[in-house]
Amino acid sequence: MRFLPTVEMTNTVISTERGTSDERSHPAKNAIQKSGVCDFSLIAFVQNDKCNHYTFYYNSGFVYFPMSYYVYIVTNDYRTTLYIGITNDLQRRIGQHYFDSQNAKKSFAGKYNCYNLVYYETFQYAKDAIAREKQLKKWRREKKNKLISDFNPKWEALNNQVF
Repeated sequence: MRFLPTVEMTNTVISTERGTSDERSHPAKNAIQKSGVCDFSLIAFVQNDKCNHYTFYYNSGFVYFPMSYYVYIVTNDYRTTLYIGITNDLQRRIGQHYFDSQNAKKSFAGKYNCYNLVYYETFQYAKDAIAREKQLKKWRREKKNKLISDFNPKWEALNNQVF
């Protein structure tokens, strides 16, 4: 089996770590295939549950792909309500918030029309993202406002950055 060199792609390091083979389907494989790193067929990939990384197996080798987790803050059009959440697919999650705000309105974000992304952080491990989400939810509104303003001074919707 031939090993691929370590490659930098969209702030995510893809390296040549080895894992076990378990055939599954996942959206991240499209990023690998579109990146041009691999111009051969994907055979299988594995999520290593201990460290939340992916190993993609190809007919000519394999590529290691770390998974990202996001803590994010969305708000409504008037910037009066904040929702703090965690996800491993920011684009999909923002779309869900928008859909719920336009349709069912069953969730908190849907009920208060919170779908404008104003802040996000990226984490390699889910446990770190969960800890950060819990920390932010305990903060007073003024402290959350300062965090958002330091990251996004005009409180512009960042939705187009993730789509």
